[in-house]
Amino acid sequence: MYFLVGFTYTPPVTSSIIKTDDSRVRNVSDLYPRGSCPYRCQTGPQHSSYLCRGALSLSFTFLSPMLDACTSEARNLLPEEMAAIGRSEAFASCDGEPDQSGWIRVKYRGLTLMLSPARAKLKVQGSLATFAKGHNLHLLTYSELLLACPAMAAAVGLPATRLRVVGLELSLDLDGTTSPQRLLESLQHHKGSRFLPIKQRKGVARPMEFIASHADYSMKIYNKGLWESQHGNYLPSGHHKARFEVVMTRARPINALLNRSEITLADLVTLEFYAAAVAHLEQKWKEVVREKPLTFTGLNGKDRRLLGAGGNPEYWRGLKRDKAAITVKRERKQYKELVAYSASRMPPDEWPWLKVWYKG
Repeated sequence: MYFLVGFTYTPPVTSSIIKTDDSRVRNVSDLYPRGSCPYRCQTGPQHSSYLCRGALSLSFTFLSPMLDACTSEARNLLPEEMAAIGRSEAFASCDGEPDQSGWIRVKYRGLTLMLSPARAKLKVQGSLATFAKGHNLHLLTYSELLLACPAMAAAVGLPATRLRVVGLELSLDLDGTTSPQRLLESLQHHKGSRFLPIKQRKGVARPMEFIASHADYSMKIYNKGLWESQHGNYLPSGHHKARFEVVMTRARPINALLNRSEITLADLVTLEFYAAAVAHLEQKWKEVVREKPLTFTGLNGKDRRLLGAGGNPEYWRGLKRDKAAITVKRERKQYKELVAYSASRMPPDEWPWLKVWYKG
């Protein structure tokens, strides 16, 4: 069962989906102490109440799209913390010898661990899903995430609050009955940064990964089913999967999700962080511009030209350079109206943008 839930907190977030899938979580109060939950739940236009105050009882965990690759670090390690890391499960088979750059490097359950005794620093990189399940073909459910984060910290001998998150991947899987290739090749840009194909492996005829890069993060969309098949993991016949990722490569955009100076591994399993991350992922998803089939029927020449040119960011750069701001604003509004007009006269999109959030 799915519930459409609008979270209310600061900063405000948009709607997301919650579904039942964890027998251990029977009520919302199992996740938050009674009366302490800051979120507001709306299950319909006439019904709204605080989750943890007894007015509404739901059994749920969060939808599986979310956290995958994670980079965390602990700085200024104390001698007792260094000793705990040395005794940890992850470093049990390590000889303790640093390489030429002073790092002790260990591979453990899909994680790359780097410990520098001289710098008193530990760095942990890898996929949360791979650590928990041995692969990341399917993303972690919230109940799995609740176990994975503290388990990862325990594996290196530190509390989760000690590991500061400095890199994070927010992910969403899009499932369909046809290949997502047309979706990938329709990608244009995100806030002016063009989607470019990533170099393909041998034997792949057409690009299956596209990325748009910014200073602190990048946006990536790729054919997850095809990518996994090249590594020996296969989806059921007739099933296709695309994966959308917001890859945050610095701490700044991660901290901004909760407007804090730092986010730790312990924060990743809180409802507050999860709600903010879902809202951020959805917002970035909405901001992606892709080329969609257009119909020009019934439009005059001026509107035809605007509808045809408006999908190109270079058109708007040139307009901002040559025209007054009020003119640019007016044309942007008109362009959005023309896109909506065209969409209303076209067949349904094979890979609809927002509808994937509400699909049962």
